[in-house]
Parts: sequence; structure tokens; C-alpha cells
Amino acid sequence: MAILLGLLANSNAYGLFISFSLSLTLLAEFCFDSKHRQQYFSQSQKYDLFLSIVIITFSLILSIYIISPPTDSYLYGGLNNCWVIQLDIRHLLISMGRIFGSYLLIIPAHKKLLDLMVCALIALFIVILTLIKLSKKPVSFFFYIIGNCIIFAFTYLKFIGGSRHYGHFYLVFIAA
Repeated sequence: MAILLGLLANSNAYGLFISFSLSLTLLAEFCFDSKHRQQYFSQSQKYDLFLSIVIITFSLILSIYIISPPTDSYLYGGLNNCWVIQLDIRHLLISMGRIFGSYLLIIPAHKKLLDLMVCALIALFIVILTLIKLSKKPVSFFFYIIGNCIIFAFTYLKFIGGSRHYGHFYLVFIAA
């Protein structure tokens, strides 16, 4: 599983976010579920956990190193520019519209504020319903929250993305 998470992390930036979310979920499950932890130690070798942690950590660091543009890059502002650090309601609604677009395959027009507000409310409603449904499964609930929050934060703070990027919200939904 560590190798698969490493390969996912090195596929693209959104794969890195999903891989990181899955890794955090596995770590949380391992730390908080004593029955699962005891079963793991009884069935695995002593070095398996250490080797898995090394593989995942190395893969995540390698992915960040490869994906990060140089500081003098003009592609989406490199690392130094184009970060949205102030609250911009229109940009927030556009980012929420990406969740709507991933679940319903309808991408709202970013020039019409009413479209953005309606789509953001519908997306918020879908997310809340999903969270209510997943509340009985804490591992899936944790992964859904972490995965969506990381991708949403990247969408809002750095790169709004194109239509091919919206499906990663849906992949998190399906995986959860």
C-alpha cells in the first residue's frame, strides 16, 4: 500500500493531496484503533511499519520536490506569487463551484454572482449530506474531511484549476 500511495503522490499535485490524505487517514486509524493496531502487529514483520513510513515519506518529499516550480517561474506565479491570502468572496464562491462541478458535471459561470451563490449552496448541501452519511464511519469521515479540505485550500489559495482538475473532489467522495 505504501508503494501505491507513493505512486499516487508522484502522479500529479492533486494525486499528492489525495495520497497525503490517505496517509493521514491510515496514520489516524493506526493510532486510534487499538484492535487494528494489535492485529497489524500480530500479522506483520517488525520492519514492515518502518519500511512503509520510509517509502511514504520519501515519496511525498520527492513529489513535492518534483512538482514545485522554481521560484523564478512565471507558470502560475511560481511559488512566490499568486497566492490568495485575503478573503475574496467571489474567489471563494468560484472555488466552491469547483466542488459543485465535480459532483454534478455542471461548471458554473464565474462571471455571474447569482450562479456562483446557488452552486455554492448546492455544493455545501451535498457536502453536509455526505458528512451526515459518513458520520457513522469515522475513518471515511476523517478522510473525506481531510481530502476535501486540502484540495479546496489549494484551489482557493493557489490554483483554481481547469475542468480536468475538478474530478479529484469526486475521487475523494468515491474513496470515502
